[in-house]
Amino acid sequence: MSGRVGGGTCPRAVPHTVAMPPLIDTPHPDEAAALAGVHLRTWLETYPRLDAGIDAAWITEHIGPVTSPAGVARWRAVVEEARDRPARMFCRAVRAREGGEAAGFLCGLREPDGDGTRATATGAPHSEAAAGPGAFVVTLGPMYLLREVRDRGVGGLLMADFLAWTGPDPARLWVTAANEAAIRFYARHGFRPTGEREMWRGRLPNLRMARAPHPGGTWATARPAQSG
Repeated sequence: MSGRVGGGTCPRAVPHTVAMPPLIDTPHPDEAAALAGVHLRTWLETYPRLDAGIDAAWITEHIGPVTSPAGVARWRAVVEEARDRPARMFCRAVRAREGGEAAGFLCGLREPDGDGTRATATGAPHSEAAAGPGAFVVTLGPMYLLREVRDRGVGGLLMADFLAWTGPDPARLWVTAANEAAIRFYARHGFRPTGEREMWRGRLPNLRMARAPHPGGTWATARPAQSG
């Protein structure tokens, strides 16, 4: 019998491959060096601005210390605290595939509002004055994704986990003023510019964004790790 029907060749089944979405889970303390490496690599991918004198050498000078033994130790302490004191510290890692190395992360810190100087989970280079006693405030940061896991919906999943953990508390963050995509992302999740600005290391302009508290809400237990 001929293999031709109606003047055309019989179609053959072609395997259809679907890219697996990134995975989100809780990092292990032994991954501290990998997380520090992602921290530096994301800066090198995202923040060079030659017009402002921000090149790879400048970034390596100012952000590179996160990969030093002391920087890795700080990362390890963050991951251990997220494990041991989950109401105070939040940390999730993103992986391109199951069992793969971290390719991104989001961390956050909850502290009593009015408790003095606060900083992001890994000691990011800024501080904020206390806004008043009697409440908790959450600082979002750092949040970084390597290019390999961007534009796949993972940022929204990370933020959903983070906001579930944040519950009714107000949340604050600093974002690079030139990073318009990040500003739009945070705005979609309820963060608004406060008008506060700072110039980090004399070259990188940052702006403050904040998310209002939700008095009627309750603290939510972080959901299990998700894929997608």
